[in-house]
Amino acid sequence: MARPQIWKFTYYIIIISLVVLSSEIRAHLMPAQTGTLNFANGGAFLALSTSASRFLAADDDDDGQLSPEELARHLKSIKQTIHQNVQLLNEADETLALRGLLISPVHTDEQTKDKINQILILGRYPMSGEIGSMGLRVTLLGQGAEENTITVMVTRGAMSQKIIFSPDNEYHPLFPQTP
Repeated sequence: MARPQIWKFTYYIIIISLVVLSSEIRAHLMPAQTGTLNFANGGAFLALSTSASRFLAADDDDDGQLSPEELARHLKSIKQTIHQNVQLLNEADETLALRGLLISPVHTDEQTKDKINQILILGRYPMSGEIGSMGLRVTLLGQGAEENTITVMVTRGAMSQKIIFSPDNEYHPLFPQTP
C-alpha cells in the first residue's frame, strides 16, 4: 500500500472507532438524573442528564420510548421544552438565556441502541459583572418513579451546593445567605 493510502486507511479506522465508541463514552459522562451548574469565566455552565420519558410528546409511534429518529425530528420542540423547564433566574426573578444548547441521546446499554433512555443537556448562561442572588428552577422530570428527582451540584469558586429537584420542590435559591 502506498504511504498516503496507509494514512487514509488509519484515518478511517480512527473515525469509525470514535463513532462506535461515542455512545459508550456519552453514557459514562453523567449519571442519570444528575447535573452540574458551574459558575466560571463569565458564565454558568450547565450539564444535565434527564429522562427521555419527559419528551414523549415526540414519540411519533406511541411505543412509550423515544428513538434517535424521533429526537432528530422534534429537536426544535425538545430544545424549547428544555428552555422552558431549566431556568436560571437573577435577583429580579428574570430568566437568563441558555445559550449554545446541545443535546445528546444516551443509551444505557447495548440492547437499547434504537431507544433513548436519557438525554444529556449542555449549555451556558452568559453573565457579566457581579453575580447577585440567583435561583435555579428545574421542572424537567421524567415519568417513572425513579425519574421524579434530579440532583444538581452547583459550584461557584470554593462554594458548592447540592440541590434535589422534585415535583414538590422545583425552585432553589443558589448559595442563600444565612443571617
